[in-house]
Amino acid sequence: MLARLLLPALIGFAHAANSSPATPPALVLQITVDQLRGDMLPRHRDGFGPDGFRRLLDRGIVFTRAHHAAANTLTASGHAVLVTGAATADHGIVANDWHDRALGRAVYCVEDERFPIVGGPGRGRSPRWLTSSTIGDEIIAASGGRARAFAVAAKDRAAIIPAGRSGRALWLSDATGAFVGSTFHFREGLPSWVEEWNQRRVFARYRDAVWRPFRTGSPSAEDASAGNPHARFPAELRRVFPHPLAARSDAVLLASLAYTPFSDELVAEFSTELLEREQLGRRGGTDYLAVSLAATDYIGHAWGPESAEYADNLARLDATLARLFAAVDRAVGADRWLAVLSADHGVDDIPESRLAAGRPAGRFNPAALRAAASAALRAEFRVEADLIAAFVPPGFYLDEQRVRDAGLDPRAVAERLAAHLRTRPGVMAAYTVAQIQRGEGLDPGLAPLVRRAAHPERSGDVVIVQAPHWYLYPDAEGYAAMHGSPHDYDTHVTLILAGPGLQPAKVTTRVDPGGIAPTLATLLGVRKPSGCSAAVLPGVPLPAGPDRR
Repeated sequence: MLARLLLPALIGFAHAANSSPATPPALVLQITVDQLRGDMLPRHRDGFGPDGFRRLLDRGIVFTRAHHAAANTLTASGHAVLVTGAATADHGIVANDWHDRALGRAVYCVEDERFPIVGGPGRGRSPRWLTSSTIGDEIIAASGGRARAFAVAAKDRAAIIPAGRSGRALWLSDATGAFVGSTFHFREGLPSWVEEWNQRRVFARYRDAVWRPFRTGSPSAEDASAGNPHARFPAELRRVFPHPLAARSDAVLLASLAYTPFSDELVAEFSTELLEREQLGRRGGTDYLAVSLAATDYIGHAWGPESAEYADNLARLDATLARLFAAVDRAVGADRWLAVLSADHGVDDIPESRLAAGRPAGRFNPAALRAAASAALRAEFRVEADLIAAFVPPGFYLDEQRVRDAGLDPRAVAERLAAHLRTRPGVMAAYTVAQIQRGEGLDPGLAPLVRRAAHPERSGDVVIVQAPHWYLYPDAEGYAAMHGSPHDYDTHVTLILAGPGLQPAKVTTRVDPGGIAPTLATLLGVRKPSGCSAAVLPGVPLPAGPDRR
């Protein structure tokens, strides 16, 4: 099917003078740059070399208005969208954490004590909470199990969710610096080459490293970051350039390393090793490798997206990607692999920076917001009990037992809670789950995003939407800048497809990055992920067929 679709490339991914007739790609490389907002690559393009970001920008299909179609713009839910194309009700990942009513506690999106960590310490992990297949799962299924899928990341959730149930997830342990997995994907233990890598303690090379401006004369100079008084960064790193990694212990080194471009270098180098050791793309058919790079997210949280650090990180990431792409060229062949570049979410400015400039912004204190809401409900219904079980932003969860014991109607309590929350500073909207399910009383601009972010069992009884530029996260003070809203700065992300037979193009239609999964499925002639409802991306040449949704 793919061979009929893809014409010989006039300007292929490798810019070969004479392209051979297209064949199915040997490898799909799906790169997710955590927090890469959609306006950032055009803004910083002049600082990139020819072989990293610009290789994709110049030779790929660039979607300039890619916006996540769901309000829950967080790492876990964003990665789930990119590999399933599903709405939250179908992929199941409401957020990084949510309150589970049956368990009576908060759960983490990839927690699962049944499957212990292999390769290091830590609590069990699996894709238990993911309720859709992924594009990697479908590639393996279509091959009868011959194809292979791997996912590598610094964050466990950014590897486990893309790996799905059939692939294999490996992530960087923040406790030991080793790459680890769980018995869900590695029942017989880690491959020997991973154990060898871990024994070399590759991360330790950064113990005395110094993060300096990447290019002489760049805006990433000490005086540029000196004017960023609202940054919130690890204590081991300085406020301004240069940022030394003189850590007292492995644990401190790893905690600081995450906030530097060096962590992406480590993940990319490990991915290159995996590509070689597992012989991906060399055994016939199509293999799949997902690589999630998290330094941009950590740096954006600490110094903000307008900082010298954020800009310098992109320049370093460009060089890291150039090395990764060159390694894939050597391993697979320059015209035999398909690249996908996107992001799980964008990011807002630091609210205090906006306030200092006289622009509207704010920062929620979740504990205080919950306390005020609890007091309002006690006064409203004349009860002494706290009727709220949990507030895991953006969802308020009622204590169902206490509500029943008080003889109250849960819907009435939820409605009053929503009404109270609408009066609070920084709350743009507050909806009950019943409203969202019925689609009644929703702001027309928010309705599609709020409904696509909702889950019938895992969302809160009341969901709030923060006003633009209001920071909302369980950790009220831990970060400088945040994401997680349905506003454009959080939904707008980079999206590029590049590979054999895909001619350079710019698509200005607004698209959902969830369209990556059905687009890859259609190009490869495999089934779409089970929960997929996103549309195939426009502007990509597709095979003839009855189902191009």
